Amino acid sequence: MSAKIKPVTLEITLPVSNRDAAYKFARTGETASVIARYVMDNNPSFPEEVSKELKTELSSGFQLRYQELKGDTYYRLSEDKSHYINLGNSIELKNAQPVGTDKIINVNVAYGYSQQAFGQLKNTDKALYDVLSPVRTAFSKYVSNNLKGLQTAARGLVAPTEKKRGATNNFDVALDTMFKAYDIRAINANNRGDVTAIPAKFRTAVTAFWTVYKG
Repeated sequence: MSAKIKPVTLEITLPVSNRDAAYKFARTGETASVIARYVMDNNPSFPEEVSKELKTELSSGFQLRYQELKGDTYYRLSEDKSHYINLGNSIELKNAQPVGTDKIINVNVAYGYSQQAFGQLKNTDKALYDVLSPVRTAFSKYVSNNLKGLQTAARGLVAPTEKKRGATNNFDVALDTMFKAYDIRAINANNRGDVTAIPAKFRTAVTAFWTVYKG
């Protein structure tokens, strides 16, 4: 049986005006930047490359939040055993499991099957396959959207905030290329034990430079 979870309450206060909404939205962006910088500092190739190991770790974190948001779904097997009947969701029912529940499905259960094992269910247990499939599909999209958002936040920390336009921006391009090259050098030097090479501080300095230069 799946562990019970509490209904999700978003830890935010709703805006009281458009000005307040803008303020809260800006703070959300700052939080995303802090998190993106942490991932970058611990994974030098991010955001341009996402290793298999990193994607696994990130997906695991996304899975924790997805479970909080979606909870468990209770099912009863039909009399002819051809399909499962939805009896309700744990969040909506406040974790009161309906009488007659035969199966509890959530993202953890759905991804407890390897891709190969899940595929085999289509022939060995079609009823179970049919309730797991939508969960796997929805979570896959959730991971994709969140990963793209994280990469976007990371790129915003190292790239100019304005789009390059025409020949007049050649110097901008040269600067951007130089900073990216030195970012890699800082990472490599830090990995070799050079205490003067601090990737996080370098990126902060680059961000500050572009803010002033483009201001």
